[in-house]
Amino acid sequence: MVKLYFEILAHSGVSVTEMAKMLHDFDAKNPTRMDNYARYAFNFKRGQKNSFYIFMPIEVANMVKRFYKIVAKAMTIMFDQQSGLIQKYHRKWFYNKVIIAGISKNVADFYKGISPATVGSSNYHAHTQQADHWYETAMNTLKETMPL
Repeated sequence: MVKLYFEILAHSGVSVTEMAKMLHDFDAKNPTRMDNYARYAFNFKRGQKNSFYIFMPIEVANMVKRFYKIVAKAMTIMFDQQSGLIQKYHRKWFYNKVIIAGISKNVADFYKGISPATVGSSNYHAHTQQADHWYETAMNTLKETMPL
């Protein structure tokens, strides 16, 4: 189970809270499946974060199922203990690798659910198209540098 959590976190850039909510509310009919990845419609707003989608490789999406009793804090403790990694840094790692892959900061922010700072950069449909266009590049870079 920790491997699945790690794969979702490492390939999506979302926080443990968003992942826990997705797993708790998971609907197998929801993901839009592309050739090599899936995009799970999420639409979750929390503070300044507005996560529209959770992106993940198709092989990870095929392993996801609904977990009814997910507690984000317990998940974080279990992840840290079993993986030996400090979970709170995974989002920084994701962001850095995506930027190194040549993906714009606006798209990287969109993956992580960070709300745009300006009205001009907040075009939801344009971000979705750009995120779809660039995700395979991001996914390949993430897989090449995966710590596990």
